[in-house]
Amino acid sequence: MSHSTSPTLLDKTVYIPFGSFVHNIVSGIVAIVIVIAAFTFAILVGDTWAIVLGSLVGLIFIFGLIMLPISAAIDVGGRIPEVKTARELDENLKKIEIRHPYLWLIVLLTIAGFWSVIGWFVAMAWACSPGKVVIPDKLYDAAFSKNSLQDQSDQASIADTIHKQNNPTGLEAELMEINQLLAKDLITKDEAEKRRTVILGR
Repeated sequence: MSHSTSPTLLDKTVYIPFGSFVHNIVSGIVAIVIVIAAFTFAILVGDTWAIVLGSLVGLIFIFGLIMLPISAAIDVGGRIPEVKTARELDENLKKIEIRHPYLWLIVLLTIAGFWSVIGWFVAMAWACSPGKVVIPDKLYDAAFSKNSLQDQSDQASIADTIHKQNNPTGLEAELMEINQLLAKDLITKDEAEKRRTVILGR
């Protein structure tokens, strides 16, 4: 089983690829559509409850839209295959964030420039840009140590074996069916042997 790997450097740093930009842009477009729909609903209905509800929903999604670049920079672990795999094997590792090295500059740019739209796009592109990040000790050891990678491979192999045992196909399934019929005394040993011979002789 092959593993996708990330180039590692000294001092537990790792190069990360460019990622999540398109996904975040799509999320932003969806948020804009919801904001427009919410305020349109409030205007068309005109009642107090509709104005309050529409405004509340619209403001919540506006805030979420503004925060998208910051959310992308808070944790870039999903862009590192080894870290992603380690987190899938250990839920506690998801609590350990790998922050973008320029997180606070991205936060400032987002807050100061979101109103210009261009500033927001620059912040988003920066948050998704490639570069190197420092991996926290516990997460680095779990994701990049040789023993950890071997454990991940072993666990994947065990899971694959269990899956095959629980979901037999083809020849194996036919032989298992014969054994089950024989165990239930639905066929004789001679009949079972003849069927096996036919199956194995294909």
